[in-house]
Amino acid sequence: MWEEILKEVKQTTSSAASDDLITTLLEYRNLNTVLTRYIQGLPSLLSADGRVHSYLQIAKAVTGRGASSNPNLENIPKHVRDIICSDKGELWTYDRSQSEYRCVAYLSQIESIIRDYMAGKDLHTFTAEFFGIPRKDAKNINFAGIFDATLEKLMYMLIKCGMEQGKAKELAQKFIQTLDPVKRWQRAFVSQAYRQGYVETPTGRRSYRLRKQQIVNTPIQGWSADLNKRTVCEFFDEIWSRRLESYVWLEFHDGTELNVMPGEEHEIEDIASCVFQVLPDIYDRGIHLPFPLEKEVHGKHWHRGS
Repeated sequence: MWEEILKEVKQTTSSAASDDLITTLLEYRNLNTVLTRYIQGLPSLLSADGRVHSYLQIAKAVTGRGASSNPNLENIPKHVRDIICSDKGELWTYDRSQSEYRCVAYLSQIESIIRDYMAGKDLHTFTAEFFGIPRKDAKNINFAGIFDATLEKLMYMLIKCGMEQGKAKELAQKFIQTLDPVKRWQRAFVSQAYRQGYVETPTGRRSYRLRKQQIVNTPIQGWSADLNKRTVCEFFDEIWSRRLESYVWLEFHDGTELNVMPGEEHEIEDIASCVFQVLPDIYDRGIHLPFPLEKEVHGKHWHRGS
């Protein structure tokens, strides 16, 4: 909670001294979390077999997203993930490319976004080129945009990327204008939720939390989370039916994490080619968006990459 407060203060203050202090405090918190939770904390969680067994909750969040604890693997920083390694295979990730944005395109029925995806365009790359920033930063801005970030929030994110304040404001305003069709759909959805007293995901999960941001988040994150459960199940069922030694070891956001054993690489690739690659037309709208799986091979250590 106090981290969010500090970030909010930083966005609204122009004092260089306070800005430096808040930055230092936030950096300290991040480093202290890595130290206490992973470097010092993980050894205490070792079981008799020499492994750490995280507690996985497949649908803990209201939106249906999973969670893990002891340790929380879904929040483990990238630069720490290499401490997790395969016993005798390779760690692979199959990630749904821009899953939540594709869900937005379908749910809002916005033709321009649908056309872009049908043409194979990468919206994160488009946003990166629009702002002149790295793709990873553009991805964060895209998510902030669809989840109802304010002009001030978007400006702050651009300034953090090194942009001058005046230019950041100008581009943030243009970006918000491009999202106007999404915002119109969200306003109508929010009004409907208030009228009926709940918000519902496309797969029927209901939430009675009616804060505006929660209403906006639920159908997008909820459907994306449900689709990822289907991905995990399809991998699991096929691996089991083929009697393979490889296995699914984690659901990570919109990704399926696999421990792939030697000699089974081609089998896993074959299974991945059979897992659904088109966003389900759940409302029979005649919209068939591509829903690709992207493979990343990390090797023995998670997130090292090849």
